[in-house]
Amino acid sequence: MALVKTDLVLMGDGRAYKDYRYESTSDTLATIEADAYFDSLADMFRTNDLIEAWGTDGYRKYKVTRSASDITLSVVDFENAVTTATTSANLPNFGTVTLPAASTAAAYTLDDPIAGLEVTLVQNNTTTTGFTVTTNSTGVTYNQAGNRTATFNGADDAIVLRALSTTRWGVVSNVGSVAFS
Repeated sequence: MALVKTDLVLMGDGRAYKDYRYESTSDTLATIEADAYFDSLADMFRTNDLIEAWGTDGYRKYKVTRSASDITLSVVDFENAVTTATTSANLPNFGTVTLPAASTAAAYTLDDPIAGLEVTLVQNNTTTTGFTVTTNSTGVTYNQAGNRTATFNGADDAIVLRALSTTRWGVVSNVGSVAFS
């Protein structure tokens, strides 16, 4: 079959991401994931938008990559995502992210929150190297005090964050000595 435009609904429009819902009563998830399925609506999408899709055979969540009029979907597994941080990329805003063992402090940037997502940041190190994780945008904070930087000072420090909105993380748990500034 083909994309039915009226089955695509914009659920939320934040600064950095849009969140869509798509429900098809005639297409499987494999059809929805196929190249060119959403291309006719390319002008609606930005890279990193999310699409929750229901097909005739189930549900998946996708991250959008847009290149001109080409839309590519990649499956996002929020519950089982584990990432090891690198200095060359922003940290994802979901799943479990480990800050790698290093002898010197490293600075990282956390992608903007999308309401409802949860991320766990873990310093995978037995030393106190002082890793920092700063929010991606100046308007995004970790708490009501307006803090934008988390500093991991202790061995195996960890924080669990839940996105309360597109501009605010909430600290669910602080294991160890993570400090906010």
